[in-house]
Amino acid sequence: MNTNLYKHEVTYTRKNLTSIIHKSRLETIVKMFEEYIDQDSSSWVDFGCSNGFIIDQIQKRSKIKFSEIKGFDHSKGLIDLAVNKNIPNTNFALYDMNKVGSSNLKFDIVSCFETLEHVGNVKNAFRNLFNHLKSNGILLITVPNEIGLIGLIK
Repeated sequence: MNTNLYKHEVTYTRKNLTSIIHKSRLETIVKMFEEYIDQDSSSWVDFGCSNGFIIDQIQKRSKIKFSEIKGFDHSKGLIDLAVNKNIPNTNFALYDMNKVGSSNLKFDIVSCFETLEHVGNVKNAFRNLFNHLKSNGILLITVPNEIGLIGLIK
C-alpha cells in the first residue's frame, strides 16, 4: 500500500512542532463542534475526509450523537483506509470537488478541513459545499494560515 496515504494522520501523531500545531487545530475543531452543533441527531458530511481520521476523532471526543455521517474524498486509497476504520454510523465515498456534483443529499453540518488549498476549482468546491448544506445548516471550513518561509515556499 502507498505509504503517502497515511500522511494526513501522521501530521497529527508525530512528536514535533508541526504535530503540536495540528493537535491544537484538532482541539479547536472539536470545540467548534461542541459549541455550535446540536447534541442530538445532527447529520454531517466532511469534504476532503482523507482516511477518516478527523471524523473518527470527533466521534470519539465529542458528545454529539450524529444521525448520519458521510465522508467524501478524491482518493480511492484514502476512502478504502477510512472504510476499514469501521467508524460507527459513517459512510465514505469518492467525490471530486472540482466538479459540481449531485446535491440531493443535504446535511446539518458541512465541513471542509485543510482541503480547499488543494482544490483546483475553488468556485466549484464552494458550490458543492453549499449545495449539500441544509437551509439552516452550519458550514465549518479551515484552511492553513502559514506564514514565514514555509508559507512563501508553498
